[in-house]
Formats: sequence, structure tokens, C-alpha cells
Amino acid sequence: MAVFYKLIKTHGALPKNAEYRVVAVENETVGVKHLAQRIQEATSLTPSDVVAAVSALKDEMALKMGNNVHLPGLGYFSLAVKGDIYEDPHTHHRRLNNPKVRTVKFRPDTEFLESLDDSQFENMTYRFGT
Repeated sequence: MAVFYKLIKTHGALPKNAEYRVVAVENETVGVKHLAQRIQEATSLTPSDVVAAVSALKDEMALKMGNNVHLPGLGYFSLAVKGDIYEDPHTHHRRLNNPKVRTVKFRPDTEFLESLDDSQFENMTYRFGT
């Protein structure tokens, strides 16, 4: 199946030499039940085994996210933090007030990226209008 994309005219702070930018068109969201079904067809695991493993993995990753989490063949997960930076009046050291998780960053392994090398792409820019 092809990956659909659109070419969209650039505006704002993007480089002046880039007249268009490429945006992937999201086709559909595939859930864990669909993935579990596909994994069952390819392995000896049952769909409930896959769902249980994904649930346990999520719980373990949440506990360990003070560290980077590496899933070999997939990639690295790490936290991005946000909060208000202020200067302590006594020590004059900067500190973070109200720290929170901003997002989880993902950096794919080279092996994972290489598995996407044979992806097919199709331009959808003019099919439904820009």
C-alpha cells in the first residue's frame, strides 16, 4: 500500500528557498486489536497475548521514563520536560517550577528506518484539491 502525501505551499518561518513542503496524508489509525490480529497470523501468539504484552510494556515504560528506553530494532523513547524557569533569590541558581511531561520523544533505530526503504509514495495534492 502506498504512502499518500500532499505538497503544500510554505508560509511563515520556513526557508525562502522551500516553496512547498511535503505533508503525509494520514489514511487511518490502526489499533492494537488489528495489530494483534496481524501478529497472530505471523507468529504463534494469540491476540490476547499481544494485547497483554503491549499493556505490560506501556506500564513498564512509564515507570522507566526517567531513563531512555531502548526497544532494539524499533528505537529510543525519552521524555521532553516543560515548566517555568526561575532564578532562586538565595543561591541565584536557575530552577524549574511546576515541571511536567511535555511529550515523549521517539528516535527510530537504523534497522527500523531501513525496513521502510521500500515504501511506495503517491502524490495526492491534486486529487482532492490543494
